[in-house]
Amino acid sequence: MLNLAIVINAAIIEDNRILLVGKKYDPEIEHLILPGGKKEAGESDLECLTREVGEELSGAKIKINPANYKSFSGATPSGKKALVKVYFAELINGREIKNSNEISSVLWAEYNLAIHRRNLSDITRAILNALHEDKYLS
Repeated sequence: MLNLAIVINAAIIEDNRILLVGKKYDPEIEHLILPGGKKEAGESDLECLTREVGEELSGAKIKINPANYKSFSGATPSGKKALVKVYFAELINGREIKNSNEISSVLWAEYNLAIHRRNLSDITRAILNALHEDKYLS
């Protein structure tokens, strides 16, 4: 793989809703993405996901299924090419969460409402479609 950023995302699904976070890559446009981020040197996928979710969601704790759900490649909202590895996770300190300074919003969304949003990133749209096709979201 040529110069792909490795990004680790959490698919956190409760009551047929998936957790999305809003991130501003441009001052005018907020993109909805799954929580997660880039790996740091020497970090495992699960360590990365634990760190990133804690940073983005003000200390939220998660339990991660260690089996990778699927991987997706494409352009991130910032235009960089990335390989996104998705893991299922669940919140262990409650559904009430707050966004940190790096996240502009937090949204629990049903598939049929989320998939039609214009500010959904292309990779996130592909992930949501796969989760829907595989019957994790209806």
